[in-house]
Amino acid sequence: MVCSRRLLLDGPTVLLLRGETMRKARILIGFTTFGIIAGVVSAWWSQISDNVFWLNLPGVLAGDALYSYSIAVFGNPHSDSAHYTIPWILRIPQVYVLTSTAFWGISGLIIQAIRNIASRKHELKQANQQ
Repeated sequence: MVCSRRLLLDGPTVLLLRGETMRKARILIGFTTFGIIAGVVSAWWSQISDNVFWLNLPGVLAGDALYSYSIAVFGNPHSDSAHYTIPWILRIPQVYVLTSTAFWGISGLIIQAIRNIASRKHELKQANQQ
């Protein structure tokens, strides 16, 4: 308990103090934050509207696909209440937060990796010119 509390409280502080690490992960952090927020909004939006939350279309489509797949694999597709035969986190609307965070986080990771490689090449080129 003490270890997890220490990690929870000191982890963000250590990350904020390491400015270089934060600068190298800005895109990843931004995309992951967007994924979490878009997932929560999509989950809320699905409760008040029949329309899809367009800003998070990939997360919603992936969530619907994961929901259908989980009913077929983990649940009982022949049940009248198949929705309740799968784990809570895989039900709609909760699954939207999960898939949105995963999709946008992976997208940010890919873009961040490309940007870091390009930045490293640029730094090496500048060092060779001097």
